[in-house]
Parts: sequence; structure tokens; C-alpha cells
Amino acid sequence: MVTVFHQKEAFKLTYNVSRETMRKFEKYEDILKASQKKFNLIGKSTENKIWARHFYDSAFSCKFVLEIIGRRKKKKLSLVDVGSGAGFPGLVIALMCQKISNVSFTLIESNKKKASFLESIVSLLGLKVKVINSRAEEQKKKFDLITARAVAPLNKLVKLVSKISKKDSILLAFKGQSWEEEVRLLKKEWNYKSLIVKNNIDLEKSRGVLLLIDSVSKKSRP
Repeated sequence: MVTVFHQKEAFKLTYNVSRETMRKFEKYEDILKASQKKFNLIGKSTENKIWARHFYDSAFSCKFVLEIIGRRKKKKLSLVDVGSGAGFPGLVIALMCQKISNVSFTLIESNKKKASFLESIVSLLGLKVKVINSRAEEQKKKFDLITARAVAPLNKLVKLVSKISKKDSILLAFKGQSWEEEVRLLKKEWNYKSLIVKNNIDLEKSRGVLLLIDSVSKKSRP
């Protein structure tokens, strides 16, 4: 078993995290542990794997978020995390990208208690992140980048975020071992372009992937 110390060191070295940002992640970890009983934020089996299972995994997407930001010439981009829960991956991405001024971050969480937790931790960490206690499909605003982790099967997730997507929006979806079956079902209902990135630096060896999906349209029925 990888100790918490080694999890933290691996996270810091892999993602080249500054001391200032590491202190914020450590504070995030402390608040998360203290709030776990009240809010039931993460699975019990992952309580001692917060760095490896949640922070490390969520931060894997940052490279691709930064690449997309670099390719887009817009003055301002919007990123929303759907079903944010304990803040994975959205709050982790916001922490890693906190010094990038041309991106706004929004966390959508339908559970009132979890949304309350997110609001408090955003405030305590001093981040410019908007928290919305609502369902994604109830939102009228559309976003450039959409992230989701452990929210819904891929075909349902694409439908869920379609109302908050622009024509050129990109969905970054974290998926586990069953991702191939989810992609197969997605192809039956939707046209899309995708990039599938295997997480080769996964400390938990979960064989998960990150799917970057865009150019989505519903298939017409024969």
C-alpha cells in the first residue's frame, strides 16, 4: 500500500506543484476528512487514498485543459464541472490553474449539503470559483469546457450536458475500466469526435481513461 506521504510526494513531483499550491491541497485534504462524516463526500475505501485516488486522478486532466486554453484564442473561457460532489475534478483543476486569469470556473452540484461543502472550501482556499446548487440540465448558460467524473454512463452524460454545451464545447469525461462498453453504447446514439487518453500515471492502477469529446450531435433514427 502506498503511504499518504508517498502519495503526496508523487503528486507534487508528477505535476510540478508549487509549495503554495501544495499547502492549499493539504488544507483541502484536512477539510475533506473533517467533513466526511457529515457530508459523505467520498467512498469509505478511499478515505486514506485522497491524494492517489482523487487529487492525482483529477489533476491528470490539467495538461489537456491547458492545451485547449492555449489553442483557443478567446479572451475568456468558461469551465464547468458537472456533479462536482467533493470537487473532483473541477476544484482540483481550479486549484492547479488558479493563476490563469482568462478562465472562469463553475461547480454544479445538485445535492444541497455537498454544494454547501463546496462553497465553504472555495472560500477557505481563497479561490475564484462559482458554486451552483442545481442540476446541470436546469442551467441556461453554456460553457466552453465541461468536466465530469463518476456522474453517469457516457451516453446519458452526453445527453445531460448537451443543454449547457456550445457548438465547439469539449467534454472531458473520466471513465473507469468499463469505458469501452460505454463508448460502444455512445456510438449507437451520438455522432462525435473523441480522443481517448489512457491514464498511464495512475497510482491506483485503475486502468481508467480520460475521454475528450466534441462535435456532438444526435443520430437520426432510420
